[in-house]
Amino acid sequence: MTVDETAKPLRVPPHYGVYAEEKGVFEMLKEMIENVIIHKPSDPLQHMIDWLGNQDNQELPAVIIQGKFGSGRHSIGREVSQKLRCTLVLPENLPEEDSSPDGEEARRSITRGEPIPDALMVKLVKNRVNSPDALKRGWVLVGFPETGVQAHMLQQAAVLANHYINLHIPDEVVMERAKGKRVDPETGSIYHITFDYPTDVTIEKRLVAPPECEKDEYLVNQLIAYNRNSTALQSAYEVFFNQVNADQPKADVLAQVVGIVSRKSRSTAPHTPRIILLGPRGAGKSTQAALVAKKYRIVNVKIEELVKTHVAGETNMGLTLKPYLDSKKPIPDNLIFKLLDDRLGQLDCVANGWVLNGFPKNASQAERMERLGYKANRVFLMDIPTDSIIERVCQRAIDPMTGESYHALYKPAPTVEIKQRLKVHPRDEESQVQLALNEFHANKEEIVEFFQENENRLQIVNADQDTHSVFETIESMICNPIPATL
Repeated sequence: MTVDETAKPLRVPPHYGVYAEEKGVFEMLKEMIENVIIHKPSDPLQHMIDWLGNQDNQELPAVIIQGKFGSGRHSIGREVSQKLRCTLVLPENLPEEDSSPDGEEARRSITRGEPIPDALMVKLVKNRVNSPDALKRGWVLVGFPETGVQAHMLQQAAVLANHYINLHIPDEVVMERAKGKRVDPETGSIYHITFDYPTDVTIEKRLVAPPECEKDEYLVNQLIAYNRNSTALQSAYEVFFNQVNADQPKADVLAQVVGIVSRKSRSTAPHTPRIILLGPRGAGKSTQAALVAKKYRIVNVKIEELVKTHVAGETNMGLTLKPYLDSKKPIPDNLIFKLLDDRLGQLDCVANGWVLNGFPKNASQAERMERLGYKANRVFLMDIPTDSIIERVCQRAIDPMTGESYHALYKPAPTVEIKQRLKVHPRDEESQVQLALNEFHANKEEIVEFFQENENRLQIVNADQDTHSVFETIESMICNPIPATL
């Protein structure tokens, strides 16, 4: 099937968008172009070919953990790197670890008692995050950068984080924690006599208190320096910035940090909603479909409306459908799918998206839809008790003079005169509603199983709520990734 520019309305093969979405084509192109711009290769084309040929291009952890002195950034950083199985990068260890000329220069600065220049420290960090183990597994950088200038220098050197974690504690807690800080002189690992004491007796015996932790002046200067630079750091990493309350048990802090860095980044790819609303009669599918279509500016596709449009227009399809409509017999699936294929294949549906309610009704129809290329990326089952359906549907009536709808409980007729002339639609009789419910429940299990087994797209919505609460639930499920399990 190809795009036919001469046919009106314009039809687009539906599988184009589905393929691009399923294979992550947009994200792939975005990451590849970003990679070229960051690394500025002399041969961009060959660089892109090599990048596409690399099977390890999935997003690896690139995490910066920063916080005030005493916030626990080193112990949290160490455990996060272990849980993610990635490389821990500690700036204080880089001069000894780096065997390049940059490392030699840093060691000379230390020997002379001079601070390592920012530009040199950035080179050391870059060397470490570009080492084979970090490139393969990702990295966690602790305690650096300390200033906005250092942050921008890191970014210019293409050391780019996808998460920046700021461990926040009040200033008074810093002073309290510093007194209990201990360091293992052999490994450089940091512990605390109250919050993070080693379980190994050998390590316990060799722990020492850092001299600076006994000096209030040193601690105050550390706080002043941190508070002076915190706004610039937050600005530099604004898109990836997450603040975690570190004044709580270490296990809770660690769980929050791991949860943040393990979370998949929200895709910036163009998203075309293709939504199916399933549920029994009276669940509110039509109401929610209209709200979703209006909110997201997508096409509200109604099978009954398509049928009536063709019959009223006396099209060839309409003439075929009219006998079924007149005799109130079920329309065969072949004709329904011709209507759907014609409507869902039009440009507005393919480009903007669509919402379809009450169809497919069974697993066979769902499977056939997907074979035609109309694969929904969100499927909602509107769950509601039978008693609520009977109450909703069987107590509504219409004023034949005005066409206004009323409900005995939720919208009673304003006058006795109107109440006396109200008519109940034959479809709303309890016997007819019960037949529709029986049909739905007969097919419910197999259609639920179909969508659960196919990428687990089905999500259950409690429809026994007010209209706006149901819509808020559906909206949140549209915006958020589909959960791994229901």
